[in-house]
Amino acid sequence: MKAYPEEKIGVFVKFEGGAIGVVEYSDLPVELQNSTDATGRLTYCMGSIAIHLFSVPFIKTITDGSGVSLPFHIARKKIAAYGPDGAAEIDGFKFEKFVFDALPLTDRNIVLEIRREDEFAPVKNKTGVDSLETAQELMVNQHRQWLEKSGVQIPPSAKIIEISPLRAVDAGDITGGITLPDEERIYLE
Repeated sequence: MKAYPEEKIGVFVKFEGGAIGVVEYSDLPVELQNSTDATGRLTYCMGSIAIHLFSVPFIKTITDGSGVSLPFHIARKKIAAYGPDGAAEIDGFKFEKFVFDALPLTDRNIVLEIRREDEFAPVKNKTGVDSLETAQELMVNQHRQWLEKSGVQIPPSAKIIEISPLRAVDAGDITGGITLPDEERIYLE
């Protein structure tokens, strides 16, 4: 689910004809981003975190010169430029293609809803929301929960806990018998 209307993620939609696809956040008009149903819930709330799985035969059908071409999306960006007055930032246009535009071309597809805090910690901004700091905080909280769920005693001094993906990719990979050092930063390999 989108965390707030202006969140910079695409949304899943059902197009005319019944095909399921994604509309990029920059292509969704502001009034639709903010539209709500009778209960106050966002109308376009099913955010896409851009994790897609396609079969190799399908990928071959859209890349083998079959004439299928995914559309361009135009992103307005500030870009560094050099002119007669020296360096400046100017408005530029970036033409992008997104793999999600292949979804309506599939014979069938499915959308899975996941727990945001388990699967989505984007880094899109230098500071604030969706920054390195918020992604690290989500990861540390998740690793702390994994250990607590497995009955591991966490020392009060532990502020940062990181678990290598070689050690565990979810709480079920944490086995008992772990003793954590009494340190502020703990890293489990």
